[in-house]
Amino acid sequence: MQNDDYVFIFGRNVSLSGGFTGTLTVSLPVGEKYNGQTVTILHAKQNGTIETYTAVVADGKATFTVTSLSPLAVFISSAALVQVPNTGDYSSPWRWLMCAAAMAAMDAALISGKRKKAYKKLYPFKTYGKCSGLPR
Repeated sequence: MQNDDYVFIFGRNVSLSGGFTGTLTVSLPVGEKYNGQTVTILHAKQNGTIETYTAVVADGKATFTVTSLSPLAVFISSAALVQVPNTGDYSSPWRWLMCAAAMAAMDAALISGKRKKAYKKLYPFKTYGKCSGLPR
């Protein structure tokens, strides 16, 4: 796999100290971040041929069966590694516009109230439309 479509994630020369006949189940640790992903395993056999297996990673391991042991390499599709994260924001923009309008109205009310208070501090004896102090 010498192209950019696959990424190497694990490799090992697997062997046993004793011999065996039949099939053997092999679990290679590739990492839990690959759980649920399909990986490709290349098996370089002793006769020079390359056998290809696929496995779905579960509990951080790629598990498959072989009839002989020798160097094994695990690859994953580079397309499987590029995942766009789901932000979970599916709200309507109208909600945000309404919130922004409400905040702007509250800001305007606060600023208006502060101006009136400041004006009253500057002119504390002004009656603001009331006729006080005049004889009736």
